[in-house]
Amino acid sequence: MYPRDKFTHSAPDGPRRGARNLMTMAATLSIAAMALAGCSPVPGAQASDGIVNTQVSAETASFFNSDSVHEINVEADEQDVAAALEAYESEQSKEWISATVTIDGTVFLNAGLRLKGNSTLRQADTGSDPQDLPWQIRLDKFVDGQSYAGRTQFVVRTNTSQTSLNEAVALALLGEAGLATEQAAATRFTLNGSAAQLRLVIDNPSDELYSAAVFTGEGITYKADSSGDYSYRGASGSDYDSAFSVESGAEDLTPIAEFLDFVNNSSDADFAAQLAEHLDVDQFATYLAMQDLVANSDDIDGPGNNSFLRYDTSSGTMTVVAWDQNLSFGGMGGMGGARGDADGPVGSGPGTDAMLERFLPAGADVQAATAQITQGILPEGAALPEGMKLTGDTTLLQVLQQLAKGEMPAGLSPQDGQGPGQQDAGGSADPGAQGDGQGDLQAGRPRAANDNPLVTRFLANTDFSAKVEQAKTELTAKLYDSGAAQQILDTWSALLTSQADDLVDADTVASEAEAISAYFTKDTGSGAGQAPGLVPGQAPQRGSRQDEAT
Repeated sequence: MYPRDKFTHSAPDGPRRGARNLMTMAATLSIAAMALAGCSPVPGAQASDGIVNTQVSAETASFFNSDSVHEINVEADEQDVAAALEAYESEQSKEWISATVTIDGTVFLNAGLRLKGNSTLRQADTGSDPQDLPWQIRLDKFVDGQSYAGRTQFVVRTNTSQTSLNEAVALALLGEAGLATEQAAATRFTLNGSAAQLRLVIDNPSDELYSAAVFTGEGITYKADSSGDYSYRGASGSDYDSAFSVESGAEDLTPIAEFLDFVNNSSDADFAAQLAEHLDVDQFATYLAMQDLVANSDDIDGPGNNSFLRYDTSSGTMTVVAWDQNLSFGGMGGMGGARGDADGPVGSGPGTDAMLERFLPAGADVQAATAQITQGILPEGAALPEGMKLTGDTTLLQVLQQLAKGEMPAGLSPQDGQGPGQQDAGGSADPGAQGDGQGDLQAGRPRAANDNPLVTRFLANTDFSAKVEQAKTELTAKLYDSGAAQQILDTWSALLTSQADDLVDADTVASEAEAISAYFTKDTGSGAGQAPGLVPGQAPQRGSRQDEAT
């Protein structure tokens, strides 16, 4: 154990994550909400080492692919569904119920079904339409041995945009970079005879079969809880029960305790010299680089704490597994509402919950804050994110009330027409968008409260930060400059246009594809092909971890 009072480590006053500069926020608030996605394995993708296997079996690829729009029909007792919604509304518990699940014509009786998600469920209650909510399907929950396409679990993502091409492409690119990723499929989803919806269905890293397929050695897969963090809580594994859960492998949190002891309590010298004994350093550098390249603002150090950790028993090292890419490529804005709801508020839906968090102090109880806002009470500590301003007579409470209703707020805009940290017409960074210069904010979030200590210390180290920048350079050439990303995008666009034209129109597919494509080139100064989440007239910017180096 590293004594906490003996060693200190410095805060990174150099590299700061460019993808965290609230560019996404400035843009999102002007347009629309999040996305549904799917991704398929990219042939030729290679793992960075012997721990991760990015190749997909023919069995798994029969469902998770970009060749077909698949079908999933779920039938469950309506009283059971209502009870599940009641349990979540009253206690925030996600209870399993029995359902009959049909996947591409194959019927599974007594499969498990429960709600899945965090911010996407904050508006869920007994009045919600069940078919619109995110669900987790577990075929072997009540019947041992039930599986399909080499998986027992499938996650039906919430549908708050029309194509979710952004997440489909991001997931595929992660695999192409050699990272552990979730496979996904575009599906026609129905629940109890509802009208078919285009929904993303993706892998669940909690699935034992997923871990067996993706990781080559014995180990344990951990999930970081959305309300937890990567702080040091004690030497015992039990100290981390509320922050991490074992999803696959032995029920042992001791490796988490040891890992976070080192991350939080080692000296700077030891962190630099010994990190490779605890973490796959090259893989983590690639992970951070890719999150910047796909402009995802909600990853391991985002508000959702989105990550899994894989502990490899033989090497004793951790590998970070990406989770939740639906904010990639500015995914909370610019994609419109769900098909069939064109008359509703632009950008309405669960995607606004993630934005509401950005107006609240770090660690705030969003549900309690939402209740206060609904009653006309401004939560303590609520404030505008850096780089945003109110317009006209709009008050902060009015903005929060609209967000609490799942609506994009009016009367809010970026300061001086720019999001924080974006460039002016001359190409120079706007110093007024950098905060007060004291280093207390990182992309509009309090450093000490929200930063993941692993990311913070990794980027504070010159050698590790250089690895991230080198990975970005190499991956930009491999994925963007080569045309590989465009090919992936074109494949998914063609699939939706040809096989889901009754669920999403071709013009919408083309528009969203054009927006995403703008991220693949540095020559986007004209603002053509406006990417989702950008202020109109400004070009998309891929994050740089050196943008604010001093």
